[in-house]
Amino acid sequence: MKKKIYNKKGFFSGIISLLLAVTYIITAIIKDYYQMNTISLWKSIILSILLILIGASSLYRSLNYGCTKEDRQNDDEREQLISFKANTTALKITIVSCFIFMLLFMIAFAITRHNSFIGVFIGICLIFNISMISQIAAYVYHDRHN
Repeated sequence: MKKKIYNKKGFFSGIISLLLAVTYIITAIIKDYYQMNTISLWKSIILSILLILIGASSLYRSLNYGCTKEDRQNDDEREQLISFKANTTALKITIVSCFIFMLLFMIAFAITRHNSFIGVFIGICLIFNISMISQIAAYVYHDRHN
């Protein structure tokens, strides 16, 4: 019976993990287990078991349609989380930079008394206020709907 590979990346990572486990076991046998101290012996046994389990799990998940579909869905959720975090960080950077520019133009006006700094200061204040209000409104909206 021929099995179909649904996730090639997972399949090859499983094969590589199993090959690493086999090579690690072979090199440990060649190196002679009896000359190893207790800590390195336990470390090699645990590492070999972990590599075999990870490899077998990756192979199973890549050959099973349901597991592959679940993995793709989890990747989509992860992408949404990353996008959400990036948008949140961008908004925070915008708010902080607007605040810094507001302070700079306020200080520049106080020092020079040029009216052109007031216009730029008011424009940046508007952007800062819109950013703050949109952040508060989004928080209230998502708090009520989740």
